[in-house]
Amino acid sequence: MQDGQTLGVPIGPDTSFLIAELILAKVDEIMVGRGATHAFRYIDDYEFAFPDRASAERALADLQEALNQYELALNPSKTSITKLPCPADSLVISELRSYQFRHSIRGQQWDLVRFIDRAFHLAGQAPDEAVLTYAIRKSGGENILQANWPLYQDFLIHCAINEPGSLERVIDQVGKYFLRGFQIATHGFTESVNLIIQRHAPLGHGSEVAWAIWAAIVFGWPLEGASAMAAASMADSVVALVLLDAHAKGLVPGFQFGAQLMPFMTSQDLRREMWLLAYEANVKNWLPSRGPDFVANDRYFSELKNANVFFYDENVTKPTDKSEPEEEIELVDEYF
Repeated sequence: MQDGQTLGVPIGPDTSFLIAELILAKVDEIMVGRGATHAFRYIDDYEFAFPDRASAERALADLQEALNQYELALNPSKTSITKLPCPADSLVISELRSYQFRHSIRGQQWDLVRFIDRAFHLAGQAPDEAVLTYAIRKSGGENILQANWPLYQDFLIHCAINEPGSLERVIDQVGKYFLRGFQIATHGFTESVNLIIQRHAPLGHGSEVAWAIWAAIVFGWPLEGASAMAAASMADSVVALVLLDAHAKGLVPGFQFGAQLMPFMTSQDLRREMWLLAYEANVKNWLPSRGPDFVANDRYFSELKNANVFFYDENVTKPTDKSEPEEEIELVDEYF
């Protein structure tokens, strides 16, 4: 179901939750049968309690053995044995959550400076905790005054560069204030998205690259030719589609990157990993077919094409105001 990869379960659609639950419910039974009765599981996160470290280490080995039966593996970076007592929540996140912002121009400015400095300091101390992403969510519940927008905008640019996982939140915030008529630092953000693409594409970080290109599409930030070439070399259908969309909207100079995507425009690729690119680029006429229309001649995909089925909507590119109340932010944080 996932291109022959067996170390894990499919991630994405709701069916993946069902598959994970079917498998891990059986793992639960195995662990209970081995004496691990003080335990809790939330989707695919386990937490066990034991009277001593030796018992915990035996259970850890038992858990990995049980998972091996289904060709699953523990994530070593997220697996640990911790001695109690320990805090119920991240101290880093708790500290940021407690910050309050005043509503006067001068008061909010000083509060923002203090908050941003502390967020950057904590991000350096805890690089694995997505501190900057949470900092954007926390501050995103505030009404940033127009006089303080340049300061907050610089903060967003730094977050995007230093923690690309925060890009979705950055886009939300920029869209929110764009709709309010605030001036957007186009040059700064353009440099940022190009830097992110060129830095993360060689590492195969598809999510970071796709979000960076999407940000460029939403706000009309131009992409450099080097960024387009780096993104096209990833063999990632989602990255390729947003890149082609950016080109169709005039945000990419030239079409040299297209040569890296053309080899996937064949009938054979409809049955391979890059099928989404092969189908969608054909339907939208973003890439020419190598020979006859291979989608129209395919027994199954032709049905989708004739019914005007598409998976990528290039028309949904308007910035939106996704303001979140602080209560919702804190509730969501409890789960993550």
